[in-house]
Amino acid sequence: MEQGGGQWVGVQDSLTEDGADLVLFNNPITKTTLAFPLTDLSVINVRDKIETSSRQFLGKPVKLTRAAATKLLEKARELVKEIEQLILEEKS
Repeated sequence: MEQGGGQWVGVQDSLTEDGADLVLFNNPITKTTLAFPLTDLSVINVRDKIETSSRQFLGKPVKLTRAAATKLLEKARELVKEIEQLILEEKS
């Protein structure tokens, strides 16, 4: 679940005649709970469900790959260093 970007919630017993239990997970982007049949659980399906849900919820494409996340983290670290340097300069 986490490898696909979802946050595990649990399994809901089937409420339908087909007997399909549902896997429940949270979309960390929109903070919504999503579900699909437990038999369809895979990293790709979780990722696709999050992307589709985010697009519908936010009205625009949202896709954050590991590479993109790494770049964002590197940029954030650079900005923190710049801010720390400015603070040190102000104290001098």
